[in-house]
Amino acid sequence: MVVSTKIFLEKKSEEEEPTVGAPGIVATSAVGMVIGFKSGVLGIGGGALSVPFLLYCGLPMKKASGTSASFTLPIAIVGTLSFLLLSGTQTDIPWSTGYVYWPAVLLVAPFTILGAPVGAKFAGIVAPEKLRTIFAGLLLVISMRMLSGTGLIAWDFPLI
Repeated sequence: MVVSTKIFLEKKSEEEEPTVGAPGIVATSAVGMVIGFKSGVLGIGGGALSVPFLLYCGLPMKKASGTSASFTLPIAIVGTLSFLLLSGTQTDIPWSTGYVYWPAVLLVAPFTILGAPVGAKFAGIVAPEKLRTIFAGLLLVISMRMLSGTGLIAWDFPLI
C-alpha cells in the first residue's frame, strides 16, 4: 500500500534523468532474491514487486514494466520447481504433484502466453503517466486483497 501511494502521489516526468541508478551486483542480487522469495510466498507475479524497484532505480514506467516482464518466466520456473521439490508428498489432492495443481497450470499458462503480447502492446500505447496510475491501482487492489486475508480489513469483492 505504501508503494502504491508513493506511485500515486509522485509526479515524475518520463524524460527526467534517473535519480538513483542501478545498485551494484550484490544489492541487485539481494533484491532479486527477496522479490523471488516474496513472489513465491505471496503467490503473486514478480512484477508487483520488481516494477516498484525498477522505478526506484530510475527506469521510466514503460521500460520498468517491459524489463519486469522478462523476469516472469524465470520466477515462474523457479517457483514451480520449488513447489514441486520442497513439498514432498504432503498433498493428497488429485491431479497435483506436491503443491502444483496441474489443471490450474494448464488453464493459466496458455492465457499468460496469449496475454503477454497484449499487455506489452497496451503498455506501448498508454501514456506513461496513465500506466503508472494503472499500476499503482493494481498494487492497491493486491494489497487490499492481501490484507483482507489477515482479517484487518473487509473485502467483499470475491471476483478480484
